[in-house]
Amino acid sequence: MGAESGGEGEGTTVAASLSHVELGEVYRLQEPGELAEVLCLLDEATSADTHRALGEHKWLDLVQGGRRGYAGYAIRDTRSGRIAGYAHLSRGRESFSVEIVVRPAYRDNLMEVGEPLLGEVLSTIETSGSLPLHLWIAKPTVEHDRLAAKLGFDRHRDLYQMRLALPGPDAGGHDETNETNRSGDPAISGDESRAGIGAEPSPGSGTGSREEASPGSGAAVRAFLPGRDEAGWLALNNRAFEGHPEQGGWDMETLLDRERESWFDPNGLLLYEIGSRLVGACWTKIHTESEPAMGEIYVICIDPAYQGRGLAAGLLRAGLDHIASQGLKTAMLYVDEGNGPAVRLYKAFGFSVNHIDRAFVHKHA
Repeated sequence: MGAESGGEGEGTTVAASLSHVELGEVYRLQEPGELAEVLCLLDEATSADTHRALGEHKWLDLVQGGRRGYAGYAIRDTRSGRIAGYAHLSRGRESFSVEIVVRPAYRDNLMEVGEPLLGEVLSTIETSGSLPLHLWIAKPTVEHDRLAAKLGFDRHRDLYQMRLALPGPDAGGHDETNETNRSGDPAISGDESRAGIGAEPSPGSGTGSREEASPGSGAAVRAFLPGRDEAGWLALNNRAFEGHPEQGGWDMETLLDRERESWFDPNGLLLYEIGSRLVGACWTKIHTESEPAMGEIYVICIDPAYQGRGLAAGLLRAGLDHIASQGLKTAMLYVDEGNGPAVRLYKAFGFSVNHIDRAFVHKHA
């Protein structure tokens, strides 16, 4: 849910106030035609905020039919008939997740639009047991914090979006041996399935020397081959992100959903092998909808037996080289604010924080 006000029509900025807005009851989307209205709202928000209005899992819910537990809710301005806000609820393996999108013209009425939407979501899941509900807010403001607190949400996680002007400084010699996450949590870079570096192994774990493991600058990587590499990549990802609520536990359908997306390019999913063993991968993603167009370091995963040996820095460099080869001038990634080791690695490459996204968790959990 973006924080900035946005424009409608021919570049005109419209700000609504309660004297001009009468909101109806929240309702659950059921008719096919309602999806087109929601997609129009999301397009407006994307244009106003310069980033996609929903996280990836929720976007796939809309365009590919949804998962068990997916539900969409809307609230209309009864005078104009337009949807003023949309809430998207999705059920994962161990939690619920919700995002709300307020039409740019109604951002001055955030509380009035957001409170009934989130209230309906809470009513929907009140009989679901103890599964936590996470609320994700892009570029949060004080008003977003107030809305979350009023409805019983606690602040949970902050997420950095970091950016780098390409080609960027030469950080090929950087060694992340002591800069992976020793807490056991992967460095996930997004609310759902973004770039990450797995946990640092205990001393003496794994096999092979640093020299044999590190791809170094100009890593000898190869492109992903659809129809052949899915099982190997899934096994690597799930080892690297074991226990992670979003990036861990992917199955074949989760991966194939991404392959069906228009942005998927197998040449941007870079694999690094030692012998016949896949030990690391860097997945990049091109965002043509953003301004400026950017290349994302989408997922970095390292076999736990090979972490702490220079792989992450080498694969990051390979991913940045690929993004630059597409003619793009900006790279970006997401990473948890609290993952100091990963943040330091990215800063060593010249990345800096562009903005923060925030997750809240509901107290009922």
